[in-house]
Amino acid sequence: MARLSPFARTFLVLAGPALLGPLAIDVSLPAFEAMVRGLGTDAAAIQMTIGAVATGMAIGQLAFGPLADRFGRHPIMNIALLMFTVTAALIPLMESVIPVIALRFVQGLGISGTMIVSRAIVRDQFDVETSTKMFAYLFFILGFVPVIGPPVAGVLTETLGWQSVFVLMAAVCAAAWIAVAMSLRETLAAPDPKALNLSALVAASREILRDRTFLTYLAVGTGAYVCLFSVLTGLAPVMMGYLSEPPRVFGLEFAIVMFSNLAGAAVAGRLVGVLGMHRLAMLGAAVMAIGGSCFLILATLGMMGRVAILAPAAFSMIGFGLINPVLIAGALTNFKHMAGRATALAGFLFIGAGSTTAFLLGVFDNGTPIPLAIALCIGGFWSLSAYASLLHRLEPAAKGAP
Repeated sequence: MARLSPFARTFLVLAGPALLGPLAIDVSLPAFEAMVRGLGTDAAAIQMTIGAVATGMAIGQLAFGPLADRFGRHPIMNIALLMFTVTAALIPLMESVIPVIALRFVQGLGISGTMIVSRAIVRDQFDVETSTKMFAYLFFILGFVPVIGPPVAGVLTETLGWQSVFVLMAAVCAAAWIAVAMSLRETLAAPDPKALNLSALVAASREILRDRTFLTYLAVGTGAYVCLFSVLTGLAPVMMGYLSEPPRVFGLEFAIVMFSNLAGAAVAGRLVGVLGMHRLAMLGAAVMAIGGSCFLILATLGMMGRVAILAPAAFSMIGFGLINPVLIAGALTNFKHMAGRATALAGFLFIGAGSTTAFLLGVFDNGTPIPLAIALCIGGFWSLSAYASLLHRLEPAAKGAP
């Protein structure tokens, strides 16, 4: 990769680790009902396994961010990939749901490490607008996982059992690990020896949480991640429980929904140069709000067939694909000097909102699409109202700003 530009080299190295989040959550969804039967539990407990991944993704960022600033990006990435690979290989050996929940939590920790390091590597090297483009292209690539993975997982589940899905996860992560070990270059110019100092961490957190730009993107992003995790954790029990769809069919349906996210991410990379970050955020928030409100109206009217469920969910995911690259780059605008800690805090709060959504959907699951519709509606209007009250008042990031 010596002849590639820094942008292209970074993209190729980070593409593999970027896949792990959707690989751990989206690809496992067609195995949902098979895990209920195989582990002798109920749907709420399997939803908790997804919530455990999200919780690990959130909590791990608080640790991996400072570690990445202290010891560098390369060693932390390797540790995170090791955690994911080992836990994915162990899950198929479990016979009850409790150890699966524990292992899925550790798997989420591994994902958090790859997320933190990937975002820090991008911010180490590029300005805000270029970072936005990089995140958009990475999200476009990882958008293929929810499109391709669930149909494959549905076939695997029906032919080899739910355990085969986790074997697939371990194999993919191992391959990404090999690519990282061979190609990842250290991008941290100077490790911060005070990054793990408690007083320094508190001071850094205060600095970040007092930054108006960070707080604004945090407010907008919270609603977006409520929408995302509503679909990730709520669609499987609705389609395979409420509508009794088999895993193979649900895998295709979920792929259609998440293709919308892929389409939004693909367009975002181009639109950011035309609309700017703020208008792109407004567009994404508006699309999510429209999708959520349509879903809730149809659910209230009792019009809950296949199309009535999938179409609003897909529309909401277009909005998420549009807004997500803006959230990450925007939140890190003023924190190139501590990108690891800033992205850790942003990720903790974004994914924390998602994991809370996952657990609440499990608690309020009533066998109908109503809880999912309410969650999507709340998330979309949350983002839109946060944009209307906060984000449009910020000065747009200067083109090429460091």
